[in-house]
Amino acid sequence: MRVFPAAPMDTIFTVTTLHMREPRFGPPIRTVGWFPDLATATEIVEGNYGDIHETVYRYAVIEEVPRGLYPAVKKHWFEWNGEKYQPCSHPAEIEVTTCAYSMG
Repeated sequence: MRVFPAAPMDTIFTVTTLHMREPRFGPPIRTVGWFPDLATATEIVEGNYGDIHETVYRYAVIEEVPRGLYPAVKKHWFEWNGEKYQPCSHPAEIEVTTCAYSMG
């Protein structure tokens, strides 16, 4: 398994998976990790590391979360295409009003 180096940072990149199914499929939103840079987080999502899809999570979002209270968060969306996650625009079925899925 790849080891990721620790580095001082002002921004973390969280990876959160989402599904739009019934509650019996588990939590609809699940933050599965954070990383020191966008490239690593993207590699994790696109490579489905740790099987983050888990057969139910249709979407994944990488959020750039800067240090601070109530930070402005930039989102990078991905959709499962049956084999892997690929970049997509903000899904219409997911409300835009949520500021940060990973930290509330």
